[in-house]
Amino acid sequence: MVLSDADGDWIDNTMDDAIGLPDPPGSNDTLYIPDFVTEHVHDDMTEEEKLAAHALFLKKDWLTPGLIAEIHGHFPQNEDICAETGQRSMESFKEHCIKLFPLNRVFASSSQISQAAKEFCDAWGISSTCLGKKIVCYYGKSPTRNQPQRVNLGVTRMRVPSLKSQECPFEIRFNWIKLKTHVARKAKLLLQVKVTFCNPNHTCKMDTHSHRTALQKAGRLCLDFGKVKSLLFLLLEKPRLDTNTLRPYLAEALPHYKGVTAQFAVNFRNRVFEYHTKSGGNSELTMEDAAALTSHKKRQMK
Repeated sequence: MVLSDADGDWIDNTMDDAIGLPDPPGSNDTLYIPDFVTEHVHDDMTEEEKLAAHALFLKKDWLTPGLIAEIHGHFPQNEDICAETGQRSMESFKEHCIKLFPLNRVFASSSQISQAAKEFCDAWGISSTCLGKKIVCYYGKSPTRNQPQRVNLGVTRMRVPSLKSQECPFEIRFNWIKLKTHVARKAKLLLQVKVTFCNPNHTCKMDTHSHRTALQKAGRLCLDFGKVKSLLFLLLEKPRLDTNTLRPYLAEALPHYKGVTAQFAVNFRNRVFEYHTKSGGNSELTMEDAAALTSHKKRQMK
């Protein structure tokens, strides 16, 4: 395989070199192409069309039903999860990770492999993040970490170790295939990628607590203010909306670790009714109000 370095990007000019190489045991070489890609990508695209397609693809969900089914086939089973701590089996994770992300496996885009890794890792109690051309654990080494700062020895203070100080080695690297023209560099979502390296080892705890902490630190457990606001308008128009219909909408507005029971949905409806009664349906919802409406605590609305 011939690799060249241009403008800081490694370019794979010979994808065909990988054809004929034996796949690792249990690997799947299926390439899942979303329908929106086949609808918008064609030969002889102009620069404007490529850039427009790239902008459109940024907002898309790249996980096709087939890919989701394959990823879910690599989710942990009951025997892989400790009933007391919720910690996942490291050995089982490593086996499934290597099967799902084998060397030279091709994905439809960088977004697809990133979304696939997130879907897979979340189930194993891991918070993954995409940094350029690699996917790492939240607790991995920060690429922007500077040298240790100078400390005034005359000042006594307690230093709390950073969560990232463990520098989890988990890493999946990928590369774009046939990155040739300047237009493609600006529209990389039109290009397929392939796995070039996979280290499935972890030093962090693969459990619910460490996963939730990582999500909170990364800002991924925030209340969806817009969806809560939409629910208020929905219940204003349809105050008798049945609980079974309300629950999935409510679940989308809350962080994923918060359960939405039937009783919680009933409490939410009652709080919204009280909120509309006091405001007359004209008050502007604030973030504080939204948090109070969706709280699991027994709390009276102001």
